[in-house]
Amino acid sequence: MLDSKLADQTYIQQKDSCFWVAESDGRVVGTVACLPNQDVPECLELKRMSVRHSHRGMGIAKALCQTVADFTRERGYAAVVLYTSVVQTDAQKLYERMGYQRIREFVVPELVAKLTNFTLYEYRLELQQQK
Repeated sequence: MLDSKLADQTYIQQKDSCFWVAESDGRVVGTVACLPNQDVPECLELKRMSVRHSHRGMGIAKALCQTVADFTRERGYAAVVLYTSVVQTDAQKLYERMGYQRIREFVVPELVAKLTNFTLYEYRLELQQQK
């Protein structure tokens, strides 16, 4: 899980950023965060999605994804974007069920990633602005 000081500096103190936790019996069982996307200014980026293995399949990830979508919509952004690796097939299925569209596939440009052919997918969820 993420260090609380880093979470505060990265997700709490920055405008239009936030960090959420899901708890069960006083234990953190899930996390998610979002912050403005540096490449696509009309979007917030979903980050740090994680649910403990023992709590998967209970709707926690879906609720965390929805929280990010609601937060993004409330701030007037057009969409949520996220990046996930090609091996994260369960995450890909979740995002697609939530309405995210895979918009591109790319190999991470760093040398080690190129050597290992580390591929990422970019997903985007278009948000209907409430009238």
